[in-house]
This record gives sequence, C-alpha cells and structure tokens, in this order.
Amino acid sequence: MISGMIKDFYKVDSVTRHDDGAVYRVSLNPDCEVYKGHFPGNPVSPGVCGIQMIRECAEMECSAHRIARKLMIREVQQCKFTSLISPVACPQVDVSISVSEDASGEILLKSSVVREGTVCLTLKAICVESR
Repeated sequence: MISGMIKDFYKVDSVTRHDDGAVYRVSLNPDCEVYKGHFPGNPVSPGVCGIQMIRECAEMECSAHRIARKLMIREVQQCKFTSLISPVACPQVDVSISVSEDASGEILLKSSVVREGTVCLTLKAICVESR
C-alpha cells in the first residue's frame, strides 16, 4: 500500500480506523539496506526507524483527518523501547496511532508498535505541522 521515507523499510498493508485513532498493519522488509548493518544475520529494527515509521503513520492519519500533511516531532514526552522488533522473527507489526490537535495548533501524538500482542515501542509526543 504505502512505503516510508527509508527506502523499502516497511509498507502499510492496511488501516483500521476507530473512534480514538487507527491501527496500521505494517510489513517489515528483511531485505532493506538498514538491516545489513543492524545486524547482519540477526536483523533488528533500529529504534530511530521505529520512531520514523510512527511519524509517517501519524502523518497519514493527520492527513485523513485534514489536520496536517507533514509532521515534525517538536517534543518527545515519553518514549519506551520494551522489546526488539525483527523483520525475520515477526515481519508484521501493528502501529497504533492517536492524534489530536489542541487550540494552539500543536498535534498530540500517542502511539505504540505491537508485535504479536507484545508492545515493543511506545511514543508520546507533541508535533507541529512541517512545511
């Protein structure tokens, strides 16, 4: 469906929207260049790539709600890496996104990346529209 900024890192297979956000079903590509150095023979998704994937899914969600097109994370309020994400061990993950806009135009983002029921990454951030 959609691939992100990091060439061939992931693609969005489906989106399920609900009242307080959406869940993006994402397939990770074990052949992506990122995994050649992180780590050969035992690929693990770098944390920064997980955060980038969250930001890109949040942009798609904001666009769907006509809040913003491009986002810049202005402040990370909370970020926890709780489990490894491997495209070999589990090639699909769910990226849960909840976005809302406050009166000042800041976008409040809450997200998690879940692998087979295990939360791997949570992020709570304040974003602004990037032009």
